[in-house]
Amino acid sequence: MFMKTSLKQFKRIVEYVKPYSKLFVLSVVITFFLAFIAPARVLLTQYMIDHYVRNPNLPMLLNCTLGLIVLLVMEGVMQFAGSYISSLV
Repeated sequence: MFMKTSLKQFKRIVEYVKPYSKLFVLSVVITFFLAFIAPARVLLTQYMIDHYVRNPNLPMLLNCTLGLIVLLVMEGVMQFAGSYISSLV
């Protein structure tokens, strides 16, 4: 009896969610993208310290720092977009 009711409710929920399926998929894709960006910042920082701070190479240190700033801005924009899209679903 419980299983029938649960399945019936699940089908009703799926009917309501269908119009938002593209937004839901986009939200999931953004979430996975953010999951890969966060460790990239740490790895880039570690690489910068190991290669360009210990053995001073100012031009490459500047390039990596700019890359890190771009990565941080991109992550912030993606977090905002993910939160906004998730709120629409």
